[in-house]
Amino acid sequence: QKMIKNLTLSLLCFVSIFAFIQDLSAQNWDYKSYPPLPFEISHLDAELNINDTGSIEGDILYLIKLKDGNLDSLVLDSRDIEILATVINNESKEFYIENNQLVVLTDDDYERGDEISLRIQYRTTPDFGYYQTAKGTFFTSFLPLATSHWLPVPDHPRVEFTSEFIFTHPAGKTVVSNGRRASIEIESVSEETTTFTSNKMLSPVDISFAMGELNLISSTQDGFDFQSDFSSMFESRSDHQIHIYSENSELKADQLLQSAVDAYGTLYENLNIGYPFRDLSIVVLDDHFWETKSYGAGIIYLYLNKGDLEAQLKRAMTGVWLGAHFRAEQWSDSDAIVAL
Repeated sequence: QKMIKNLTLSLLCFVSIFAFIQDLSAQNWDYKSYPPLPFEISHLDAELNINDTGSIEGDILYLIKLKDGNLDSLVLDSRDIEILATVINNESKEFYIENNQLVVLTDDDYERGDEISLRIQYRTTPDFGYYQTAKGTFFTSFLPLATSHWLPVPDHPRVEFTSEFIFTHPAGKTVVSNGRRASIEIESVSEETTTFTSNKMLSPVDISFAMGELNLISSTQDGFDFQSDFSSMFESRSDHQIHIYSENSELKADQLLQSAVDAYGTLYENLNIGYPFRDLSIVVLDDHFWETKSYGAGIIYLYLNKGDLEAQLKRAMTGVWLGAHFRAEQWSDSDAIVAL
């Protein structure tokens, strides 16, 4: 009886482990190795209205070049997003949602190489890859396929485009995103707009934004109160700049900025690759929310509850050069970036 009991327990353990492995396989969120890409996006103009609860209303315009002729639809990833309207070349088009994808019917004959515009109006309150910290800051995730929970887009590392994001948000809040902050304008007593532009190609998998009570606590644009062998790389207005934002206004950022400058210069010298994006924005938050990737195309998140901000910073900056620039297509490849 004891032998039978032990065999039964062993069998149950084996079945449980097998079921767990199957479950992991079923939840594989990795990107497709060879996705169909019948069109390429050259530029995105996005107007995003974010309210106090984090809900997003979007009005976006893609400039598209067709790689296949006789295309009867444009397909973008769209997860739990309410699509309000789709317009191609100023003409309203029918659309439908299927398998977490937005399918826009072209209803027209196009030829290879044709350039068209696609406008999408939508709204969403993402329930995946979109967090609010205890201090009220909203920020988006770099997890696979997370971007398509707040932006209808072909959500794959092989896709890339230049961009302009215009964020309309509650007055007094700070927005941080990819690229260079071009302007901040007061629209009314309750609303402001913040614009970020990038003339460098970004992949949607590396696009992110944060909005909240974020303080700009240090920046290379403010000059240097310390000695660095690489400070000359940030002297000109046209140079790329490094900015550090934080929920915690008491955070001492001078040493963190110097570490960022030294890491920036060291990577440039050793990799012989110029900084591949526009400005670098570093956002320091209290909690990591179990995020496993902290870097994107010119934006980095650091977390106080993970300790040693300088070590986090150096790993993330290496990721910006090697992970975001070369864009590991499979999620497991991110381990190689950490190893490098």
